[in-house]
Amino acid sequence: MSKSKGFTFTARVMALALAGCAAHTQSANPSSVVSSEVDRKASDDWERFWREHSVSQIPPKSFLDFDAEPLEIMNLSKGLLSDDIVRRWILADIRRGRGDAWAANRMRDDIVNAGVFGPPGLNGTDRSIAAERARGTVEVSCKSGTTVAAAVIAVPRDTQTRIAWADLTDFVIVQVFRATGEPCVRKLSDGRAEAIPLRQQRGELSWQLDTGDFRDDPAVGPLWYQARGWSCRADGTGKLDEICGLVRPTPRTSAVASQQGLEGGPTFESPAAKKECEVLMNAVMPFAQEMLSKSQAFFPFGATLSLDGKVTAAAGSTGESHPDANVLIALLEEGFRQGAKEGRYKATALAVDIRTIPPGKDKKQDAIQIRLDHRDGYSVRVIFPYTLSVSGSLQLEEPFAAPGEKAIFGH
Repeated sequence: MSKSKGFTFTARVMALALAGCAAHTQSANPSSVVSSEVDRKASDDWERFWREHSVSQIPPKSFLDFDAEPLEIMNLSKGLLSDDIVRRWILADIRRGRGDAWAANRMRDDIVNAGVFGPPGLNGTDRSIAAERARGTVEVSCKSGTTVAAAVIAVPRDTQTRIAWADLTDFVIVQVFRATGEPCVRKLSDGRAEAIPLRQQRGELSWQLDTGDFRDDPAVGPLWYQARGWSCRADGTGKLDEICGLVRPTPRTSAVASQQGLEGGPTFESPAAKKECEVLMNAVMPFAQEMLSKSQAFFPFGATLSLDGKVTAAAGSTGESHPDANVLIALLEEGFRQGAKEGRYKATALAVDIRTIPPGKDKKQDAIQIRLDHRDGYSVRVIFPYTLSVSGSLQLEEPFAAPGEKAIFGH
């Protein structure tokens, strides 16, 4: 009997011990329970957010995802924003763009008119959807181009006033895209598929300027609210080129794009680059000629071309009466690079008195060398061989050119 009671007691103890172990085992990983609860709440918040914005068919959370960051991010806020904030705003705008494209390609008027990525209609996306539907389109598939460069730009109030029609905000985001050269395909209601004619060839660049502000909702995360969206040419002919043109992929970015298989299409040089450099060359040549006629030599000097087309003379000084020419060249180029980095110059010119061997000759002679650099990547050295008579009369010979070192904007 005592054995029976003892056994019963032992069984109960074991049962309680096993129950305790089971309870302990179930609660051994509380983080998974918390994680599951967090995921469930996030999912509920996501659905609630879209329903509150009159979107009944909830989009997947992945529809705002993007493959890669821009190859180059530029902070042109004039010191008003940190690099971290600039990066966050740009990535938020890329997320917005992905959402906009996803909604447009799937004919989702409800998302387009939700007021999440921008005002209802998303600055014309609703009209694009209407045009596709009129063709019988049910969906469009496209391979996204690469964002090769992006910048947050501080826009002065006087510029906002002067270009009032664009509704520019204190800060705007400019992105530069490089086309894939692959056509989008529209799926039609009758089951057919047709390629949409290409608007851009492989490697071709396009610019977009987005006004608005940064927003960060707990449910959908960081987004740039695009108050207005503008396309730019950035070739000097567009009305917003003075802003879009500040964002130029550097040669380093070009090399990365090439490594990623994005080569082809036009280079980063715009058709206006050579012409604007010639403006600078014509500005510095007369002074170089004047100094040679008067003094038979000249110290290195230069000129810059501002964003509004103003030519300004540039000179360096070491405080010495006879400074070393190479020191002056270094001072001038460093000043040019700083101005280029701050987005103040479209082009620069540096005039140097050199000795060189012109094509077709075998001896060195004096020459005026004009080093021209443009923010679009155009870089050339134009050399004017010259002779001076005993009386000091200057005679220029046929000029020739050589590739530049891209030491200013590509630095």
